[in-house]
Amino acid sequence: MKTISIIVWLLVLPLSLFAKEIQREKSKIKCTYRHTTKPFIGDTLKVTEEFVLISSDKVSMYLSAKAFNISQKANELFSQKTSELFISSFQSGGRILNQMPKTKINNYKVYKFSDSRKVITLTSDFITPFQLEESMDDFDWIITNEMKEILGYQCIKATLGFGVYHLEVWFAPEIPISDGPFVFCGLPGLILKIQDTEKRHSFELLTIEKDGDIEFTIAHPEDVFKGKITKG
Repeated sequence: MKTISIIVWLLVLPLSLFAKEIQREKSKIKCTYRHTTKPFIGDTLKVTEEFVLISSDKVSMYLSAKAFNISQKANELFSQKTSELFISSFQSGGRILNQMPKTKINNYKVYKFSDSRKVITLTSDFITPFQLEESMDDFDWIITNEMKEILGYQCIKATLGFGVYHLEVWFAPEIPISDGPFVFCGLPGLILKIQDTEKRHSFELLTIEKDGDIEFTIAHPEDVFKGKITKG
């Protein structure tokens, strides 16, 4: 254990020089989603990975379940500031606007800030870490009259054009959290399911824990990561 701790500390130390502010939050809700994708068009191969959405009143964080579990264990070894930077050091795989992530390749992290209405993706090009900034208002949702039940919640269907994808989305108004998997947000209720019409990508809610009171930290992206791509 002592050897592992020393190795992790050496990985964390250089990144700590870039952080200026750490925001501590307590979760209002914790959701686990399964992202399924078909990497190749026309192939039957499917790749799946689980992701966690942690949300407070001010900010939410979306990251892989593996990264989330590492961060929780890291909190037991180090201060919250150090553990957050430790997880940030594992971000990899680039993304451009309106592009879907690649499971088990794109180990990204997404922050959504309710006050500024910013959606920030932390990622890297395998050499230089950077942030991709979008707005919650960039999503042109079309809410339909279609309804169905998912996990015991009455959901409403919405659609969205997202790059080359046409998405069908189901959200639950009875869960008054305007959030969802990946960068998606802005609907009057939590998003439970997303699927593109060609069935190449799908996000499905697996579990939901309300009032989990999980402590998590936000290392402000502008303080940790240099370089920014802003939608013009």
